[in-house]
Amino acid sequence: MNPKRDETSTDALAMEGNGTSTERTPATSVDADLAADTAASRIGDTTIRETPGVCGGYPCVGHTRVSVRNVVVVYRETGNDFERTADVFDMLTREQIQAALDYYAAHPARVDEDIERNARAWAEVTGQGWPD
Repeated sequence: MNPKRDETSTDALAMEGNGTSTERTPATSVDADLAADTAASRIGDTTIRETPGVCGGYPCVGHTRVSVRNVVVVYRETGNDFERTADVFDMLTREQIQAALDYYAAHPARVDEDIERNARAWAEVTGQGWPD
């Protein structure tokens, strides 16, 4: 679990608006063990993945929907300040943020392509022209 999160923030995610729990109880202890192992393996996963249908198929951090593009853009906008970037992405571990930046260092063309694609889409949605 991300050490920056407190217990109250995770408790709130498991409740409906009326206060009833939304958590599914595992059918057996084997199911419970498997669910715990799967969840634990996903928390802090530093693998960079490209999954069709997730973030346009562009690279994301671990099993999140946080794109490498977003991490790189924030890192640049904070003046290449790792600490401020980590504050923005408090749902990621420091290792995950570093993995995203390392991925960009190794594959800048792929991430730059995603940055440009998103800039073009934003310009189209907002009615602003895109310089060609």
